[in-house]
Amino acid sequence: MSAAKKSPSSEADDLGIELARFNRAFRSAVERALEDVALSTSEYTALSVVEAHPQITAVRLARAMLISRQVAGRVVAQLVTTGLVSTTRSPSGRISSASITTRGTQTLSDARERVRAVESQILSPLAPNEALALISAMRRCADATGLQLLPGAPRNHRTEAARP
Repeated sequence: MSAAKKSPSSEADDLGIELARFNRAFRSAVERALEDVALSTSEYTALSVVEAHPQITAVRLARAMLISRQVAGRVVAQLVTTGLVSTTRSPSGRISSASITTRGTQTLSDARERVRAVESQILSPLAPNEALALISAMRRCADATGLQLLPGAPRNHRTEAARP
């Protein structure tokens, strides 16, 4: 088979490889950027979700992050220890909901600046309309899987303009 013509399965293989490559590059760059604010990528993600959904339950947080409830509990416990999140507990002692603290809001703001810089660097080879189209296409492809990370979650305001 010539290099110019690829079978659908080889294109799908390429997609998986390129997505994995992109994910590794993006996560590594974000991890380095978050070192300055002493957050892991999991803590950054959890803090972002908790900010967007005040009083979120541990179950919904875990679902939004695609992790187990136990792992979400450990991430929240670390955020509580560092004063970035506060929690309420059920009578059984389990975390019933989490909210971001003032310190958490400031840390998240600092972290977002760093993550936005990574995003800008990664998208820099693209024209602004290409970057918006890429983000929109990625969202549509993810939506096509039928997986809802957090039902009713607001869309990112920066990519709304790219939606048809």
